[in-house]
Amino acid sequence: MSKIKTLNRQFISNLETHKVITDAKRNLILSILKSTTTKREARNYLTKYQSQFSFPDLEFQKFNNFSDEITTSLSQRDNQRDLFVKRFLNNQNPFLNIYDEEETKLNKIPLRLAIFKIKFQSITMKQWRGIAETFKRLITLGVSPIILLDYDHLPNESFKKNELYMINQANKMLSILGKPEEPGDLRATVLRNVFNTKQSESESESNVTIDTLESILIPLYQGIIPIVQPISYNSLTAKQEFLKCDTLLSSLCSALIANRTTNLLSVEKIVMIDPLGGIPSIERNQTSHVFINLSQEYSDILSELYIGHIDPKIRNLHVNNLNSMNEILTFIRKKSGNDETTGIITTPEIMSTNDDQLNPIIYNVLTDRSIISSSLPSTSKRTPPLSTTIIKKGANVQIFDKTTFPKELTFERLFAEKLVDKDRLVNLLNDSFGKQLKVEEYFKRINNHLATFILVGDYDGAAVITYEEDRGGNKIAYLDKFAIAKKNQGLPVKRNLLKMSQAETSMRLRVNPSQGVRQGQSKQAQAGDSPVGKKRLAYYHELDEWQQDNHYIKSGYVKGTSSYRESLKSLGYLHNETVNIYSHLLPSSISFWLILYYINFQLKIYDNYLGVWEKLNFLQFGAACTFCMFMSSVFHCLKSHSHKVSRFGNQLDYFGIVILITCSLVSIVLFSYYDKPLQKWIFVGLSIFFGTVCTIFTLHPEFSQNYYRPFRSTMFILFGLSGVLPIANAVYTFGYQTTKERSGLIWLILEGTFYILGAVLYAMRFPERTAYIDSEEHLFSPGTFDIFGHSHQIFHFLVVVAAFCHWKALVECYHYLHQSIL
Repeated sequence: MSKIKTLNRQFISNLETHKVITDAKRNLILSILKSTTTKREARNYLTKYQSQFSFPDLEFQKFNNFSDEITTSLSQRDNQRDLFVKRFLNNQNPFLNIYDEEETKLNKIPLRLAIFKIKFQSITMKQWRGIAETFKRLITLGVSPIILLDYDHLPNESFKKNELYMINQANKMLSILGKPEEPGDLRATVLRNVFNTKQSESESESNVTIDTLESILIPLYQGIIPIVQPISYNSLTAKQEFLKCDTLLSSLCSALIANRTTNLLSVEKIVMIDPLGGIPSIERNQTSHVFINLSQEYSDILSELYIGHIDPKIRNLHVNNLNSMNEILTFIRKKSGNDETTGIITTPEIMSTNDDQLNPIIYNVLTDRSIISSSLPSTSKRTPPLSTTIIKKGANVQIFDKTTFPKELTFERLFAEKLVDKDRLVNLLNDSFGKQLKVEEYFKRINNHLATFILVGDYDGAAVITYEEDRGGNKIAYLDKFAIAKKNQGLPVKRNLLKMSQAETSMRLRVNPSQGVRQGQSKQAQAGDSPVGKKRLAYYHELDEWQQDNHYIKSGYVKGTSSYRESLKSLGYLHNETVNIYSHLLPSSISFWLILYYINFQLKIYDNYLGVWEKLNFLQFGAACTFCMFMSSVFHCLKSHSHKVSRFGNQLDYFGIVILITCSLVSIVLFSYYDKPLQKWIFVGLSIFFGTVCTIFTLHPEFSQNYYRPFRSTMFILFGLSGVLPIANAVYTFGYQTTKERSGLIWLILEGTFYILGAVLYAMRFPERTAYIDSEEHLFSPGTFDIFGHSHQIFHFLVVVAAFCHWKALVECYHYLHQSIL
């Protein structure tokens, strides 16, 4: 009877165990199907993570052919773990081979790692409980977490005090994660002295290394979460020291990737839990960027952070997060050769959300994308604000169009010059569309109509844009082909690929009466105002070609408005032309009236007064200053209107400079050479001649193009230096001391110095080139001079100062004329 009872209990126990496993299987499959929106996402997830599941008989190939491989059983995983532990205890390398001749051959089970850097000092107990549940869910989904607690807020005063604080916090963390003996609770262990600080070969800096990577990986194979303390042993000083958490994170990732066996582990996610959340976006009204492709957007976003829309302390924290992610993902991409690692920056509150479709970390594990599409317009009220940023290293984008390819743009030329591999392009198109392309017919049809060809990465994606004629015979750019390799489908690369095209493209659509409305709404969303009424400024790469002048200034642009009203509205908000406008608009508004007031009420009238022409000489200089600066202000205000208006405004701007230089030279000569009429009229004639030549060049349409910018600067410098002729002649004729008094020489030298200095800075694009993010080294933070302090603004201020110097010289000439010449 007792045996029957024992068998009965065992039978019931087996039934309960079977029920638990069956329920777990069902819940896992249902949760995966519920959280993934497409069959492809579910298949991709199961293909990657199926070997992690602890179900001995679960075969995912039975579920809609999601996978072609049978899941590795829990018993095999346990055997692999025991093998690694055995080798480690015998002082052998556990990861050299998964098996040898004396051991049972085992299937390799890779670790899918997610490294978490947590700024924990402001996390509430409720949030910690939610975070613990998130870790449980991640482990259920096959992710192996590693936790780094961020202690960067601690002062560097007492190692002992900081160590005690760390021990206390680690113990709290262990208690929060749960009791190991309780079923369903997490198991964790605290690791210290994992890192070693060694002197590099150059002895100029130290390197942080990990000598015992097994101490991190073996707990992971045992189902234990390692909590790594940021303590390192310095071999040079023989002391323990604390590490910055970003340094620790970078060193850990480097060690895992550099020493990994391809099939043994992979770093899937780098997660930063920060109360500040993701990287803020101006376009999204200070909420986070949804997705960042570092290869294409890193420099622009870094410049955006330095524009000044956020507190500098908070900005520096975001910059550190972005730089750290960029460094780590770049290293992983370089070493692994793929872009599978995803960076995630979010808040503790969001990580504590226990919903697969609302928790961005869990959702990204299941789908490898963000919760919402990054293509959703930020101006829409339906687009939810986010505090999470998904980051990928991404791929470089090559663009072949008329601006980058000087010859006739055809596929034949691209293939002949080996800029594009025809076979690989055809394979990409076949793979993307799932059918064979009629190669010869296709390339024959589009060869002479190619407008732009965009290639993403190593043939990961491509876009073919062609010119076609509408009923009126006008050429319209059409998106002919848009292909993404199947391995990259589902990743958010479409937005970045289309974003790189400068052309206005349309897709071939069936006739739809609402198409025009949707296109209008799309353009309004791209160029319109933000939800709070602030004008959305553009980056350099977003501008049309005619607006691209100074590539060292990356942001703060007013994009083409095609409206005088919209361009005039730019007077009311801050952008990178604001200082250029007002630095000349304000002086031009008052200069003529100040001179008029001076000559009528402040100028001393001598007994030997020569008549009204003396006052007119002052006034013609004042009028020239007013005209020059006003034309400059008009140009900088209306240059955003259109290419035609910008070019004409640029011509007026240079014409104003010609007028100012001519009138400046003539005004001085009329006073200082009054008693030498022949020489006076020769120099006046030369000034007018040079001014006329410069005017002809200025008003010629070709002269205003960017290609002639160095020539423009040189021409105006030479024109200004032509004023040296009358001064040199005066020194030769009258002597230096007399010329100094007769011509106001000191003030003229200062005037010339300021003019030349401004022109040189403008031609060299200094100082903004020192903050250019795409260069390997820069003296200033990227974006420092985008709004304030770039070369054109400095040139404007130096022009005002030079004009004042000329006024002082002119007044001295007037007094010398009446006191010494007459």
